[in-house]
This record gives sequence, structure tokens and C-alpha cells, in this order.
Amino acid sequence: MENRDDGERLIKWVLIIRFPGLDEIYPVKVTRSMPLTQILTQFGSHVLCCTRCTDKVIYAIKNRILGHDANYDILLATIKRYLENPNAFVLKKGMNFEDYIIIEYYKYAINKIFVKRNVKKQAIDKLTNARKRRIDEESYLNITFAEDFRRTHGELLIILTNLKVQSIKK
Repeated sequence: MENRDDGERLIKWVLIIRFPGLDEIYPVKVTRSMPLTQILTQFGSHVLCCTRCTDKVIYAIKNRILGHDANYDILLATIKRYLENPNAFVLKKGMNFEDYIIIEYYKYAINKIFVKRNVKKQAIDKLTNARKRRIDEESYLNITFAEDFRRTHGELLIILTNLKVQSIKK
């Protein structure tokens, strides 16, 4: 019995997938008042248990602290795909799950804006480099996932403005 309780304590979040009456993907925090066993009993096969690396991301999504214009559904869908098949996701050396989610989200945003492949790649490369430079320069700061997400958003706006100005001048 103790082993099961220890295992339950390792899981902080679950995703409820396609359950009638809830959003397509609905995050639920595992607590003492809402233990994993009760969630599994109530939602059955609709439950997808989250790994610890997703905790900060899901917390930010659930509490809607990423900004009013963030597409939370895209973030949840990316987490769902990761949990269903973690081997399909390749994290670069030194990259954690939070970094991956931020880069994937902004790749999605860039793909919605630009049509030309070379401009998309240029924007993604510039964003990745700007973010890496910022993280290296500010490594002494302990920023949260939500702060990093919003800072990356600001960097992307600057990059997009510069790319549009360059394309007008040519």
C-alpha cells in the first residue's frame, strides 16, 4: 500500500482527455482531496498521467498566467502528444521540457504568420539565438516558465517587426 501512495505522490497532474462536459484536454491537479485513485475511478480511460517535467508548464496553463493572447489549447495538445509518445520527441542537448514547449509554441506561431519557408526558418533561428543569449546572460536569475514564455513572446515581436521591415526595404 505504501508503494502505491508513493507513486501517487510523484504524479502532480493528470490530463482528462475527451470527457463529456469538459474541454478536449482538461488538466487536473492531484491533491489529498482529489487523489489519483479517485480521478482514475471517475474518469477511467480518459486519464493521462503527467510526468514531473510537465508540472511547471501545466501549472502555468491551468492558472492562465501566460498572457491573454496565449493559445493554451496548442500547449496542452503538445503536452498530450509528448505524454502519449515521449520517444517521438527529441530534446537537444541541454534542453529541458520547458524549453522545448516554448520553442514548439513559437514555431507554431511563426508558421501561422509567414508563408515563405526561408522567412520562417530565419525567424525561428533568430528567436532561438535571442532566447539562448538571454538565458546565458541572465543565468543568475531564477525565472519561472511563465516569465520565460512572456519574455520569449516579446523577443518574437521584435524579431517579427525587424523581419517585416527588412522585407519591405528589399
